[in-house]
Formats: sequence, C-alpha cells, structure tokens
Amino acid sequence: MPLKQRLVFTLMMCIGMGSIMSWLGIVTSTGLSATVMHQFWLQVLPTIAFAYVFNLLIATNLAALAIKLGTRRLTDTVAIMKRAQTIRGWVMIVVMCLTMSTRALIMTGALYQMTPLQFGLGFIESLIMALIVRDFFVKPVTRRLTASLAN
Repeated sequence: MPLKQRLVFTLMMCIGMGSIMSWLGIVTSTGLSATVMHQFWLQVLPTIAFAYVFNLLIATNLAALAIKLGTRRLTDTVAIMKRAQTIRGWVMIVVMCLTMSTRALIMTGALYQMTPLQFGLGFIESLIMALIVRDFFVKPVTRRLTASLAN
C-alpha cells in the first residue's frame, strides 16, 4: 500500500476504532445518558488524534520489528507477505488496544484502584470488543473507502 493510502487508511481506522471503542467504553461503564454523550463528544477528537500519532510513531514501528523477527527465516515471498499481514494485524490491535485502554484508565483515575487481575481481565474484554468492532465494522468500511480513494 502506498504511503498516502496507508496514511488515509490509518486515519480512517483511528477515527472508526477511536470513536466506536470510546463510545462503547463510556456507555458500558456508566450507561447511556445526555451527560455521557456530552463526555463522549469532549473526548473523541483528542482520543483519535492521540491514536493516530501513537499509531504512526510507535505501533507501526513495533509491527515492523515484529514482522522482521517473524519472517526472518522465510524465503517464499507469498509466505512472507501472508505472515507479515497476520503479524501486523495482531501487533497493531494488541498494542493499540493496550495503549488506548490504559490511557482511558489513567485519564479516569481508575487504573490506580485496580488490581493486576482486574487490569488483565479488563484488557481481555477490551481486546475482544476491539477485535469485533475492527473486523466486522471498521475494517470493511475503511477498506472500501480507501479503495475508492485509490481509483
């Protein structure tokens, strides 16, 4: 994927994941109300901006390192590309989910009141939710929009 297309794809993924996951996180923790929606609208743009910058500067580099390590013994180009896609997808979702959920816990002050077990279970819950949101909603829409922009 060319750089311009990857930047647009990343931006759309961050907008989709940042907004949906933020909304789900707020609603599941506090319920749905006008105050919750106000809180969501105040937090969504900084969340998306943080996710985009973090993705470009850190998560992408971690994924590249994992791909380098995970494909170093392969020689078949098709196998390398397939494994690289799988590694990139998993590293990006795990790193971004861990970072964004931890950021939310820090911002709300909840992290400091959690046990390691509560944190781990909360992360697993967030990861499962992020996988569902990414694979069934955000990624298909983002791929279609990115493909239409490329044409």
